[in-house]
Amino acid sequence: MKKLVTQKVWKSLAILSMTFFSFTSIAQDLSITVDVCDSASEVRMTGPFWGWDPTSGPFATDNGNGTWTFTLSPAPTTNMEYLVIVDGIQENLVEDMLNGGSCAPVTDYFSYANRIWNVGDGDVTGISYDRCVSCAIDDLVITTEICDTTITVNQLSLTGPIWSWDPNLGPDAVDNGNGTWSFTFSPAPTDSLEYLLVLDGTFENLISDMVNGGTCAPNTDYSTYANRLWTNGAGNVFNTFDQCFLCAEASIDETAFETLSVFPVPASDVIYVKDETTIGNIVIYSVDGKKVIEREVNDSNASISIHDLNPGVYYLTVYRDGASSVHQIVKQ
Repeated sequence: MKKLVTQKVWKSLAILSMTFFSFTSIAQDLSITVDVCDSASEVRMTGPFWGWDPTSGPFATDNGNGTWTFTLSPAPTTNMEYLVIVDGIQENLVEDMLNGGSCAPVTDYFSYANRIWNVGDGDVTGISYDRCVSCAIDDLVITTEICDTTITVNQLSLTGPIWSWDPNLGPDAVDNGNGTWSFTFSPAPTDSLEYLLVLDGTFENLISDMVNGGTCAPNTDYSTYANRLWTNGAGNVFNTFDQCFLCAEASIDETAFETLSVFPVPASDVIYVKDETTIGNIVIYSVDGKKVIEREVNDSNASISIHDLNPGVYYLTVYRDGASSVHQIVKQ
């Protein structure tokens, strides 16, 4: 009898133990940690569990190092589709998936691309908001100036082999409000990007510019096509629609700036501008067309401090008597 009782006790303990471990397994939390490349004040989640309502999903906790963590307690017992929302903006991963990404496999490659956590996958780390790759991979910004200020621009687009040269499939630029428009690839393509600009349905034609010594469209046969080319690692781009030179260069009097010098290039603290005649004013633009420094000179010599600029390429424009001269400078 004693042996039988002992067996029953051990059996009961075994059942209780199995129940306990089964319960704790079901009740285990799920952590999803997201890297947010830029500053953020609020990060939350949405998905079918919350009816895709951007205001109903859980909030993430700021880890203080650029990452935010969601804790779902307990972990879902079924597979979970989801997307991340930062400061009210829901991530869009369609373009990333079209470009070979794998972070949002629930997709039609057109109207939606959703992340998914599968039961048994465990905690999630190493994902980045609004992209399929790490924040360490830079964005690519292509900024275009449009010289004709008398026309109304409805849409500036970009097309190329990735979009089968269809002007309706490529990305649209954002109007910067200063005569320039910018395309942002976040992250930058991992391969070279061949492209042309399309203004309200009209393709730019750079063949004659290349025949005349231009360099902006190196993929060319100098007869039937001339396409722009961005290569991985080349950094951001500043260009001009339908031509290989900047708008300001079109108004240059060939003799007006022949004695002008801009040095040193590259520079770390100061750029010097010297001429034999009076310089009106000097403006330095970033590669995305933003005015970062403006200086009234009214002298033949000027020294411009660039100490506070971030390292990179800039465009220094000298204005005088209705003409201008553009010079590329590099801040180390």
